[in-house]
Amino acid sequence: MKYMVDYQFTKPDQGMQIHKGSIEVDIESDVESEIIQKAKEIVMEKEGVTEVKVGLISPEC
Repeated sequence: MKYMVDYQFTKPDQGMQIHKGSIEVDIESDVESEIIQKAKEIVMEKEGVTEVKVGLISPEC
């Protein structure tokens, strides 16, 4: 199933500037913690950060 996950993070070298976005996560599970973990892994790899906060999770129709 596909979910849209809102996230935010800061980059240590850019001060307190908050970066926000949404990402599509395609995962077989409907367990919230697994969706959050998958989203964090994708964002951390893509953006090169070590900490990501996840917000709203919405199933795609």
